[in-house]
Amino acid sequence: MAAVDDLVNRSRSPRALANVIMAPSSIVIAGGATAVAVVAGLGPFAAIVGIGAWAAKTLLGIRKVRKPAPEPIDPFRVGEPWRQYVQSAQQSKVRFQRSITQTKGGPLQDHLLAIGERVDSAVQECFAIAKRGYALDNAVDELDIRSIRKELSSAEADLATAGPERRTTLQTTVDSIQSRLASAQRLSDVTVSTKDRVRQLDAQLDELVARAIELSISADTPAALGSLGLDVDSVVTEMEALRQAMDETSRLGQGAPVTSPPPQSEGPEAT
Repeated sequence: MAAVDDLVNRSRSPRALANVIMAPSSIVIAGGATAVAVVAGLGPFAAIVGIGAWAAKTLLGIRKVRKPAPEPIDPFRVGEPWRQYVQSAQQSKVRFQRSITQTKGGPLQDHLLAIGERVDSAVQECFAIAKRGYALDNAVDELDIRSIRKELSSAEADLATAGPERRTTLQTTVDSIQSRLASAQRLSDVTVSTKDRVRQLDAQLDELVARAIELSISADTPAALGSLGLDVDSVVTEMEALRQAMDETSRLGQGAPVTSPPPQSEGPEAT
C-alpha cells in the first residue's frame, strides 16, 4: 500500500488519476483475466484474478502520471534586489549539496538528502516570491506615487479657494485622488516589507546551511543533526506564507485590500 500511496502522491492531478483507474483497457484486461480463470477451473478465485490484473495495469498507468517538472529558476527574469535574493538562495543550495557529497554514505547522508529536498523547496519559493515582488515593484512604478501626491496637492489647493458652486465637485475629486494614493501607498508598503522579509529568510537559510556543513563533518548519526531539519522546514513554511501573502496583493485590482506579509519570526535557534 505504501508504494500505491507514493504513486498517488506523485500523480499530476485527481482527474488524471481517475482516468488511469477507470481506463477502458484496464477494465477489459480485468474481464479477460476473469474469463480465463473461469475457463481454467479457477471459478472461486476468478474475481481475485480479475482484480489482480486490473490492479497491475492500473499501477503501470499511474507510474506514467507524474507531477510537472518544477519551473527552471532564472534570477535574470527579475530585477534587483529580487535577483540578489534568488541568487543568494541558490548559492545556499549549492553549498548544502556540496556538504552532502562530502558526507560518508549511510543514514546521515540519507537524512541530509531529505533535508536537501526542503532546501530545494526554499529556493523555489524564493524565486516565486521574487517574481511576484518584481511585478509589484513595476506596478508601484506605474502608479507613480509622486505624481499622485502632486495631483492631490493641486486639487486640495483648488478646493481651499473654490466657491460654493465648485466645492462639491472638487471634494469628490479630492476624495478620489486620496483613495488612489492610499491604494498605491499600501502597495508600496507591501513591497518594502516583503523585501525586508525575504532578505531575512535568505539569511536564515544561509545560517542553516552553515550549520549543516559543520554538522556533516562532526556528526556521526542523523540524531546528531538535532533540529536542523525542523528549522529548514520552518524557513520553507514561512516562505510559502510570504508567497501566499504576495498572491493576495493581486486582489488590489478588484478593490480588495492589500494583505501585508506575515510577521517576521526570530529565526531558527542554534543547536
